[in-house]
Amino acid sequence: MEEGELWTRAYLSFQLALIALLKDEPGEAADHARAMLVGKRGLGDGFGVALGLDLLAAALAAQERGEEAAFVSGTGEAFWRSTGHPQRGMPELGAMRDECERAARAAAGDHHYEQAFDQGRAGEAPA
Repeated sequence: MEEGELWTRAYLSFQLALIALLKDEPGEAADHARAMLVGKRGLGDGFGVALGLDLLAAALAAQERGEEAAFVSGTGEAFWRSTGHPQRGMPELGAMRDECERAARAAAGDHHYEQAFDQGRAGEAPA
């Protein structure tokens, strides 16, 4: 697959993940976010990986998979830091991130959320 095609597919997966989240279809959103991550990793696009992790975390939180969402969100935080975007890159998605954290904390509980988030941010394997 050529680089341009990989970029286009990853961008399409980003758009489809957002649309699925807005339509309250988190399983579909997670599938598209994972496809986006494959493409962005293949391109070496750290910003895109960080964004894809945010989308995946939101989809997992919407499925009440709180600890998984927290871990993915923590991993995303590490990627955002590595890109030099301390405000997590795309402020227009702030409401989505806030809802993701709220739903993940509700599903996992604060203690388990914090543990999983910290493991993801540190690059540790999930517990």
